[in-house]
Amino acid sequence: MTNSEYPKILFNNISRTYIEGVIYVLNKVINIIPKNFNKSIPENLLIIQNPEFNVPSSDSNGQLPIIRLCVPDDNYYDQYVFQFSHELCHMLIRYPQNTSVRAKDSWFEEVICEVSSRFFLYKMSISNKLQEIQGYLKNFAIYAQKREEAAINIDVTTLSQENSPQLIKFRNEIINDNYANLETRKQYNYIANAIYPIFSENPELWKEVPLIYNFDDKNTFIQNLQNWYLECTNETNKQSVNKIIELFKS
Repeated sequence: MTNSEYPKILFNNISRTYIEGVIYVLNKVINIIPKNFNKSIPENLLIIQNPEFNVPSSDSNGQLPIIRLCVPDDNYYDQYVFQFSHELCHMLIRYPQNTSVRAKDSWFEEVICEVSSRFFLYKMSISNKLQEIQGYLKNFAIYAQKREEAAINIDVTTLSQENSPQLIKFRNEIINDNYANLETRKQYNYIANAIYPIFSENPELWKEVPLIYNFDDKNTFIQNLQNWYLECTNETNKQSVNKIIELFKS
C-alpha cells in the first residue's frame, strides 16, 4: 500500500485505519527537521515501512534515496517519529554524497542521530500544529524519556584516547556493521544523554551536523571534532561544538 503524496511512503503489513495517522505524523516530522538542518529532503525520497525489516536503515547511495522503517504493527506514532528522525538525520548528513563506506568515527554520527530522535520527539510533544493527535502528544516525550533511561554508563573521556578499548570497540563495530547490538546502543544512549542538552540549548547547532560527514579516517577522534569546530559557520555554534569536545577530554 502506498500514498500518492510527497514523499512516497510504501507500507507493508499495516491496517488501513492506521495508515492515515502515520502519514500525517511523518509529514509533520518532514516539515520540522529539514528547517533545523537547513537542508532539503531529496525530492525522490522513498520511505518503506515493513515490520519484518531487521532494523531501521537509510540508503542514499543510488538514484533513489530510501529510508526503511520497521515499526511493529501494534506500535503507535512515537516509534515512527523516533525511527524516522534517526534515519532522516543520517540522510541529511550523507545525501547527496555517493558513498557506502562508513568512516571509523561515524559511530559518533549514530550518537548524534540518537540525539536527533529525542530532540524531535520532544519538539513534537509541544507542537501546536498537531491538532488531530493532541491527546497523543505526551507520549512523544514519554518515549524520549525512556530512551534516556535505557543507558549503560561509560567513561566518555576514554574516547579521546586512540588506544582506548572502548573507542576501538566502537570503531570495529561501525566498520564491520555490527553496532546494532543492545549493549552498544545503550552506550550510545549514555553519550547522547550528555550531548542532548547542548542541542537543546542551541538548536541552531543542527545546521552544522551535516559537516560530520567530513570526518576523516586519517584523524584522531578529537581531531575530527576539532575540525568540525573549525568548519562551523558562526561563533555560537563553535562554542556549542567546543562544549561537546570538552565532554570527551580527559
